[in-house]
This record gives sequence, C-alpha cells and structure tokens, in this order.
Amino acid sequence: MTFPLKVPASCVAFLALSLGACSTITSIHRSEVSLTTFGSAPNQLARSRGRLGSASTVDLPISGTRTETFPFMTLRQCSSPDACSIGIGKLTSSVAVVGATDTSVTLAVAASFDVADHQEMESPNMKAIASAPAGASTLHQHQNFAKTATISFGEMRKIEFAHGVTLNLCVNRATESGIPENESCQTDQLMSGVVSQSVVRPL
Repeated sequence: MTFPLKVPASCVAFLALSLGACSTITSIHRSEVSLTTFGSAPNQLARSRGRLGSASTVDLPISGTRTETFPFMTLRQCSSPDACSIGIGKLTSSVAVVGATDTSVTLAVAASFDVADHQEMESPNMKAIASAPAGASTLHQHQNFAKTATISFGEMRKIEFAHGVTLNLCVNRATESGIPENESCQTDQLMSGVVSQSVVRPL
C-alpha cells in the first residue's frame, strides 16, 4: 500500500503556473512559517531502504496550529517468514507555532501513535476504515509524545515510535508567493531511502 507524497513546489513548477520569474521570489512573510510534516513506516514488503508514508507542507501563522491524521500504516512483526503478527497503525499530530526569530522557530508538538487490529478515521468529507485480516495474530500498542522545542529554519527533526514509524518535522520561512523559501525541508530523499532516518536528529 503506497501513500501519496506531497512535496513543496519547485521554482520551475511555480514558473509554469504563474509565468513569474524565480528572481522575484525574495519577499519573506514575517508573520507566517512553512511547516512540513512526514509520517512514515519502513517498506516491509520490498527489499529497499525506502519508506511508505505521506508528507504535506502548509503555511501557518505565528501562534497557528496544524492538526493532522496520517494515512493508516499496515505493520508486520514476524518471528519467521510464515509467522507474522499484523497491526494497523494510526499516527496523529498537532504542531503549534509558539514563536519565531530570524533564524529559528519554537514548536509545541503533540503526537499519538496507535496500533490495533482495526482503525477508523473520519472527516467532514470522508471516512476511512482499515482492519487486519480475520484470524490473523494482531499487534496492539499505544504511544504519546509531547514536547516544546526550538529548531533552526530548514532543519529536519524526527519523533520515533514503535515498529519503525517516524514523524518528521521541518520548518522553513514562508514567502509572500506562497512557497517555502528554499527546498531544505523536502522529504523525497527520506522516502526513497537516499537519506537515512538515522542521520536525522530527534526533536
């Protein structure tokens, strides 16, 4: 099961949409920041270093909050190739922008990670349900995380949960054009495995 990845638009893509010039994207939006989140799990069904997950980037005002529930994750824990327990993982996060300086931003982060044989997620426009196969041995676990931390703009950080599940956070300066100041918070290399989560600092 592969989840869609949303990455920040590049300057080339912005040109195609607006017919503007990249050299004009210089005005920093002092009252907003650009928050990137990436919730993912190891790709257990392929012999690769890649990860399965979902990323998004949104602009937030100072004192604004982003609450997000990521797509469900199918998790496996095997004692042998023929003996595996299965669980459905549900990762939820809330990130509040407490304040910002010219070089850093302070975030109040709360996250929960739940693994069970059945999960549901509902919004005004959709309802998602996922269940482990009937009769399968199932995984069950619950973890909470809460921390207020100051990080530099463009610095990727991570929060680690059980079964290799990770929540990545990165904040960039927002611009008046609506795209991040640069590409330092892109997550495509984390998803492909070119950059390992092991080199990312914990929040």
